[in-house]
Amino acid sequence: MIIWLYYWQTLAAAVVALFGAWLTVRKIREQIDQSDRQEKVRTKRRHSAARATLPLALSAINEICRAAAQQIGHQIMVRRDFGAAFSERSEREEHPTRLEPISVPNNVITEMKEFVETLRGKQSVRHVAELMSSIQIMISRFNSFELDQGDELVVLGLSDLLMDVAKVRFLNDKMYNYGRFADDQFAVVGRIPHDEAWDEIHQRLKGFIFDRKIPEGFLNPFNEKIQRYKKEGRSPWIEKFEE
Repeated sequence: MIIWLYYWQTLAAAVVALFGAWLTVRKIREQIDQSDRQEKVRTKRRHSAARATLPLALSAINEICRAAAQQIGHQIMVRRDFGAAFSERSEREEHPTRLEPISVPNNVITEMKEFVETLRGKQSVRHVAELMSSIQIMISRFNSFELDQGDELVVLGLSDLLMDVAKVRFLNDKMYNYGRFADDQFAVVGRIPHDEAWDEIHQRLKGFIFDRKIPEGFLNPFNEKIQRYKKEGRSPWIEKFEE
């Protein structure tokens, strides 16, 4: 009897201990779930705030693209005998050896960082990563580009550089409606066919018409290059962002 009572007390104590442990685990789980819900609310609020100010950063990036395109377009025209389109510039003006440097304001980098930190979708993160990497590449090539290589080499290099600018403009433009809360998604990297992406980049390139009528034949090299890229199935995206 005494042994039976001992085992019964031991069993009862074990049951009580298990029940206490279950209550503790349940309480901890409830606290974790509550913390997760609070963190999701905080992240959502941060994202809404970053999304609301996003158009300001996008506008600044577009301004960089516009300034870069104006310089590139002028240098191409001068070297392809289109100088008459810029008759207001003196023929005695010294030819620079470098383009006037461009840069991204620090506040733009900060705003984009805060925005991407609150993104949840993989494709959205890829899009922003592609944009920021493309901006870095564009600025590096632009600021280091040498204008004293000979006209043919300069025109060829500047044409590639203008394509870089058009790509940045395309990726940037796709984010505007999201920043205005008009669309629920903006990602195109890995989502749209390469041909469609090249067509969009082509349209942005045509939009760089610097307040003047474009001379006949100016866009022919770009048209031919994009058609070749499409025929080859070339991707417009940076390799590390490909699936």
